[in-house]
Amino acid sequence: MQAAWVLCKHNRPFTESEVFKECMVTVLEELAPDKSMDRIIAAVKQIPLSASTAARRVHVLAEHVQQVVIDGIKEAKYISLAIDESTDNTDISQLCVFVRFFDGKDFREELLALLPLEDNTTADIIFGKLEDFFKSHGLSFDKINLIVTDGAPAMIGKNKGLVSRIKTVAPKTNALH
Repeated sequence: MQAAWVLCKHNRPFTESEVFKECMVTVLEELAPDKSMDRIIAAVKQIPLSASTAARRVHVLAEHVQQVVIDGIKEAKYISLAIDESTDNTDISQLCVFVRFFDGKDFREELLALLPLEDNTTADIIFGKLEDFFKSHGLSFDKINLIVTDGAPAMIGKNKGLVSRIKTVAPKTNALH
């Protein structure tokens, strides 16, 4: 798990995990030319560090980080959301949701979710994705104090925009764009 963490921390591809293991073995061999570390070197060689293993481990780490953020949101009195929709390099629209909240000691600003939008990017679809995410993680719209969006009609439309949809379920929500 730690090897996958180091690779991610340095923005290295998962395919470099085998190189990482080779470096560890080389360093250990240099530290103990008298073969006193043969058992440790053999153990390092047995560590599964394929790209798919690293990807699975990073997925587990990401789920843990997201759960920590969600737990913090559940404890917070109020939250603010910054929401933007954009298209990635594969032409799939993505809804990017950042959250800001006070955790009791500090204000935290975290990426809450990156939600794919397979169909059109209407306010109804965007709200539905956000609502599904909130429900599946036990979050409440009532905690939203402020929502910040770009000026797109799907976000700020007076009657059918995302902000107006959120205000129907959480009337105390303020909005900026």
